[in-house]
Amino acid sequence: MLDRARSAVDSAEIERLLVGMVNTPSPTGGEAPLARWLVEQMAVSGLDASYQAISEGQGNAIGRIRGAGGGPTLLLYGHIDTHLSGRDEEDSPATHGTLPAMSRPAAYRDGDQLFGLGAGNPKSYSACMLSAATAVARAGIPLHGDLVVGLAAGGMPMNAPACAPQQNIGQGAGCTFMLQQGLRPDFAVIGKPGHAVAWEEVGVCYFRVRVKGLFGYAGARHILEYKNPIVDAATVIRELEEWCQRYTAANTSDYVAPQAAIGAIRGGWPHTPSFIPAWTDIHLDVRVSPRGDPLNVRRQLDSALEEICARHPELELDLRMELAIPGSRTDPESWVIGSCVRAFEDVERRPHVPIEETSGATDAEILRMWGIPTARFGMASSVRSETPSLEMDMDSVELPSMSRFVDALLYVIVDTCGRPLSEIR
Repeated sequence: MLDRARSAVDSAEIERLLVGMVNTPSPTGGEAPLARWLVEQMAVSGLDASYQAISEGQGNAIGRIRGAGGGPTLLLYGHIDTHLSGRDEEDSPATHGTLPAMSRPAAYRDGDQLFGLGAGNPKSYSACMLSAATAVARAGIPLHGDLVVGLAAGGMPMNAPACAPQQNIGQGAGCTFMLQQGLRPDFAVIGKPGHAVAWEEVGVCYFRVRVKGLFGYAGARHILEYKNPIVDAATVIRELEEWCQRYTAANTSDYVAPQAAIGAIRGGWPHTPSFIPAWTDIHLDVRVSPRGDPLNVRRQLDSALEEICARHPELELDLRMELAIPGSRTDPESWVIGSCVRAFEDVERRPHVPIEETSGATDAEILRMWGIPTARFGMASSVRSETPSLEMDMDSVELPSMSRFVDALLYVIVDTCGRPLSEIR
């Protein structure tokens, strides 16, 4: 069955799917056009396909191959939104000038590598999952259980801007909606970077640290009481940057090393720096170990801020948690973990070794919170540089690596959906 499925894979089709996905912009909150296009591709490929509307701009693409019955349902899950919009006016903080060509929604190929916004992460994984399901349908592989391909909106770690009409657009919004609306698999495989199988991942917390000051005016700082929160924020930032490293050291265990970083600062009015704001906000992303809890993370940060204020009594700080997604873990003895490990070893012809000190968060948290045993599975990196960049990691992929990943997914499909439930331990 596996040989038949692999012989039905078309490498040119894998590339065609990925090019079509890259060329269809899908920023978080605006994935509907891509989701509808994917539904069309699923239907042409022989899947029972449906578009799941979330809002006017967002939707999921779901495809199913129904088994004969009596077997487990396997979900191949990926998200389809990108970390950038591909428009300079919106993405300008990501670069000192215009976006590089590889970070735009226009695919191009250079040798064995394909470039374009989201080509590596997440779109190559979604293309691989659809290609694997297409090969199963084309080869007519008899399955006991259902195979479901769920390609969701809202998978990026992103909250909507305050002015947006819809606030719940990211942080697994599409995945959550998909599960709420009745998609219930026995097992799930999520495709994300990391050339290995992972069964535990960090969660994500967002915090706002508000540095308080006094509303003032540059021309009157010698007359009025002067307390500039932007200046005080510089002190807090230096202290927090050191705390971030201590936090990682204190919370590293097993296969995760939760990171923390300052990602945004808000204070004052760029169009009129004549006026001094009454506050400046510092925004942090703090990752959470699956053996930790967002509340415990807040307490660690609270303690750090108390120590900072003790060293700098002039500071007045206020802390608020703005996002709390706990870390997650699947029992490594779960069937889906073992199946993915066997698939890795079958394709790569070497023993599987888990990746250590990970800190990436995915929608696997959502799947596991809903009680679904989930394996994170990734392909070989396309980065060929001594100084890897986020652009190379997110916006490029090696096409041969995609073909090998499709072969690995086919192993998991046949190994899982090809068996009756009585054989799944």
